[in-house]
Order: sequence, then C-alpha cells, then structure tokens
Amino acid sequence: MPQDLLMKWELQYRAHAEADRYASLETFLERLEDAGGPWLGCTKRLVDGTMLVVGACCAYWELDGQTSVAGRFLKSQIYPDGVSNLTGYTLTFDLYGMALARIVIPDGPILADLDLADLYAYPWHEYKRVGYNRLYITRADWGEISLSKLKELESLVIQDIRYDFPEDEVDLWFETSPDGTSLMVVLQDIDDED
Repeated sequence: MPQDLLMKWELQYRAHAEADRYASLETFLERLEDAGGPWLGCTKRLVDGTMLVVGACCAYWELDGQTSVAGRFLKSQIYPDGVSNLTGYTLTFDLYGMALARIVIPDGPILADLDLADLYAYPWHEYKRVGYNRLYITRADWGEISLSKLKELESLVIQDIRYDFPEDEVDLWFETSPDGTSLMVVLQDIDDED
C-alpha cells in the first residue's frame, strides 16, 4: 500500500477531528468512561494513538502482501461524527495510559483482518512501550452485547492471543461493563512487574 494513501487518510481524519472540535471523540470517551476507562479530556491522545495503531495494522498487511486488506481497512476507519446508525464493532486499545486507539470493525467477521497478538507485540517508539494492556470492545451503536456474542468475542480474542502467546507468557482476562455494552480485555506479561 502506498504510504501516501495512509498519509491522506491521516490528514482527513485529523481535519474531521479539528473541524468537529473533537466533540464526537469526547462523546466517545464519555461512553468509554462508563465502560471503565478513565479517559475524559484525552481526545488528542485518542487521535494520536489511532494514527499509530492504524499505521501498524497497515504495515503488517503490507509485510504479508495483503495491500487490498489495508485499503479496505482504511476506508472503514472513519471519524465518529455522531451518527447513531453505525453497525459493527469498535475496538479501543489502551497503550498503557499513554494513548488510546479507536479501530472500527464494520459488519462481517469480527476480528477477521486484525491480529491482536501482533499488535500486542508492536513497539511504540514514541512511548517507549510495546503493545497494549487493555482492549475495549463495544458495538458501534453502543448497544448491549448479547451473552452469546460476548462468549464469541472472548473466544476469538483467546484464539488470537494464544496463537502467539501461551498462558505462561501472557495473562489474559475479561470484564464486562455493568450495562453490558463493553467487553474489556486485560493483558499482562507474566514476568511484567508493572
């Protein structure tokens, strides 16, 4: 995938955020706060983190020769403009409290194109950290996630992470928000003392 396509997407996303004065992202963070994340007022960190994670995803697909996946993925990474009729899921990565990244997963196979294990091992040079410590999965419309869908999401995450990281390397657990609108995934290296 040409680097200019990624740069064009980033410029458009940032322009939408600035034109909106980050209002839609602040609404998103308010909802995420209700799901257990202390993120109000962190819209710039959300934009910056999103740029990093989207770029990492595209880099992995380019390495794998899957440039068509990267192009399709970029088209789905739209700025949240407050539209309530969105479908699919949103994945929000917590990069150890230094940034957040919001990734949109449109309708279709959930997590089919993303590799959560690769992202868990990705170096964020800007933050001198590797990977993420929490992942929030929500429906794009913020509706309640059914019990069967929660079980499916947990199973998909476990399969993805455990493919690269066995239980003796990475601890993994799940928490559902009280209102059932968010599944939080917590990850920690077994030898991590933080």
